[in-house]
Amino acid sequence: MAEIASVYPTAGGQYHWTSILAPRRLSRGLSYCCGSINFLGWIANGAGFIIQMPVIILSLAAYLDQTYMPETWHIFLIFQAFNVVFTAYNIFLMKRTAWIHDVGSCAGLTDFVVFLSLAGFFVITVTCLARSKHKQDDAFVWTTFVNESGWSSSGIVFLTGLLNPNFIYSGLDGAIHLAEECTNASSAIPRALISTVTIGFVSAFTFSVAMLYSFTDFEPVLSSP
Repeated sequence: MAEIASVYPTAGGQYHWTSILAPRRLSRGLSYCCGSINFLGWIANGAGFIIQMPVIILSLAAYLDQTYMPETWHIFLIFQAFNVVFTAYNIFLMKRTAWIHDVGSCAGLTDFVVFLSLAGFFVITVTCLARSKHKQDDAFVWTTFVNESGWSSSGIVFLTGLLNPNFIYSGLDGAIHLAEECTNASSAIPRALISTVTIGFVSAFTFSVAMLYSFTDFEPVLSSP
């Protein structure tokens, strides 16, 4: 995808590339299908990103108040509240996006968010490794397969387990759709794509290994709301 973006840096992205690279007699149909799938994918991405917010909020509430048990309808209401807020932004404030971005950049908020994300990664990883009294052995981390899903097929469980790590790459093509809003797009977009995959893989792999060594009792984690 990065290679094609360097040759055809267009905001249309995948559907535009399909119309260019597909056989002429099939290009319109394939381009339409590709664009439709991309559109539906972004709708699913939006729901997937937003659902994390009520889950995080209610998990924190349950952690602070041991008597509180989150219900499904609690998650649904908070989920819809965030949907209303983001929909209102897209309707009434979309034309102010550039101004809001400029204000955030001038105030250093963008750099602060990046710093906070990286600092959180290092602090959590190091703290869990340093403070955990008991560590899992190497055999458990690298060779043990735990299936608590209820499925009898280990292959299905393995493939299903890949959904979470793959989720972080689900919006990867977002940089492509900004091709006409950045300078030197033919090199900037590929760099953004490659750096996202590289940084995401290194940080996620490191964090996952650290957590596997640090957690010795998985039952509370699996049963926690």
